[in-house]
Amino acid sequence: MEPRTAPLAIAACALLLAAMPFAAPSQAQDSRAAVPDGFAKTDTNQSSEVDPEEFRARILEIFQILDANQDGQIELLEVPARRRQVFSSVDTDQSGGVDQAEFLAFVVPRFAAADTDKNGLLTAAEVQAADEFEYKLNAPSVFELSDRNGDGRVDEIEYKDRMVVIFVAMDADRDGSIAFAEVPERFKGLFPEVDTDGVTGISLQEHLAFTMGLFDETDSDGNRLLTAAEVDAFNRAESTR
Repeated sequence: MEPRTAPLAIAACALLLAAMPFAAPSQAQDSRAAVPDGFAKTDTNQSSEVDPEEFRARILEIFQILDANQDGQIELLEVPARRRQVFSSVDTDQSGGVDQAEFLAFVVPRFAAADTDKNGLLTAAEVQAADEFEYKLNAPSVFELSDRNGDGRVDEIEYKDRMVVIFVAMDADRDGSIAFAEVPERFKGLFPEVDTDGVTGISLQEHLAFTMGLFDETDSDGNRLLTAAEVDAFNRAESTR
């Protein structure tokens, strides 16, 4: 059974992240042990090697994940706090926003740097050996995207802000509500639970009412702060229902 929170994560990342809404931060940010997961997401043809086309496609997915308001630019505030120190290096024209071309220009050279045998393909071992590349290969988790100040916890304001971003991402036609057709097929069964008035689709108010309820359920110690451990425990419990 799919955890009921999964569609929120999918929407938040423009249908690109196959993760829980607050999946624990990717271990690739702190340890090489998580390379296989990030590598698998990039190795789409399951050949056990990443070619330049697969790499570029994954980088474009990560760009869309970071571009929360989907305006074609990644602004500083859209970058997780722990990654903001590289922003000025990527924003080469110093416009205050990183466009797709700048993002690719910054990340694509990491492919050649990691390809130590120079055969034009990356193995998991080569990725694992390249710390900086490994970090760029793995998109930030939704938890990290929500933890705006980078303190390892998500407070109610950060959570609500992220839920608004999710709503905007799901509302593809920008009409102020999420229609049934805008929900991914495999998550349509959740729609009636969120659309409490059953009228014109899911309003922002309905969306926030539902998602703030999830905040309360996840906050096991009742301190109004979510930790990765609480989120992981909640997701595990939901996955067994």
